Amino acid sequence: MENSNRLLAIHIMEILNEHSDAKHTMSQAELMERLEEKYGDVISRHTCSDYLKELRQAGYVAGTRGVYRKDLFTERELRTLIDGVMYGKHIPEREAKTLIEKLRTLSMNSMRGKAKNLTYLSSINRTRNDSLYDILDAIDDAIERDLKLEIIQHSPQIDGTRKDWPPRIVDPYFVVSDQSRYYLLCNASRDGKLSLEPRRIDRLTSARAINERRTPLIDVVGHDFDLGKYMREHIYMFAGDAGTAKIRISNRHIGSFEDWHGTDYRVVSAGEDHSVVRVTTNYDALYYWLLQYGSVAEVMEPVELRNRVKEGLKEILAKYE
Repeated sequence: MENSNRLLAIHIMEILNEHSDAKHTMSQAELMERLEEKYGDVISRHTCSDYLKELRQAGYVAGTRGVYRKDLFTERELRTLIDGVMYGKHIPEREAKTLIEKLRTLSMNSMRGKAKNLTYLSSINRTRNDSLYDILDAIDDAIERDLKLEIIQHSPQIDGTRKDWPPRIVDPYFVVSDQSRYYLLCNASRDGKLSLEPRRIDRLTSARAINERRTPLIDVVGHDFDLGKYMREHIYMFAGDAGTAKIRISNRHIGSFEDWHGTDYRVVSAGEDHSVVRVTTNYDALYYWLLQYGSVAEVMEPVELRNRVKEGLKEILAKYE
């Protein structure tokens, strides 16, 4: 376009971004007025029309009797994204605030009511690891380049400090999110024994890729790996293999069972008040789940797990007697 202002298209999009959406369109006259008022851009109606035509053809604006910037996300999609950031414990408070503000600018009316909820961010049990994203970058780099990773883990202390453990070399494979926490699925073998184990990423002090090829995943798990299946079978992200268990559960609480174990289970017998189901899961994870839902669920098999739950309940009861 002859004699065009190179920034004019950007200025038009900024104005439309701030003042328009599908329900609130702008006339060319209003757009031209705001361009002059905010940026000092004085243009003719013909020039404005030409720019809008090109932006419309490129898919950035829409509308005929009034124009508006086409949203990348619907209000529902933005709500989902903002809520994910709002309640994501794995996102530090400072980054969460920044992300929410950026998401709110993606639509003129994008969740303005959510602004007041920013005050609730500090009340959520968020990670205090300010190096989280640097650590994630290092992990992603190692995974992308098929390299081993040196990590330093830490554990919180009662006085509010943290204790660093000696560095360890691991084979990184996946970064997953479970219960609003980031985990690294890796081979942290001891004594040459290969095993796929989760590591809390917010409990890492540092991570760096080292110039050594990681062990192929097939050598660790011994078969084609199904990440979704692994996540269903390791509900509390405990390491170790999964096994089959038979559980008797109240029909009223089958929803709670599915919340944790998914729908990949088999009904062995169905009664009026209780049913027996068979599920494949990690026994350590199932043990703690049964302690949590002991009033509505009972493990029938394996007997070893049933006895373990019984002993665990005895120890709990002894603390209160």
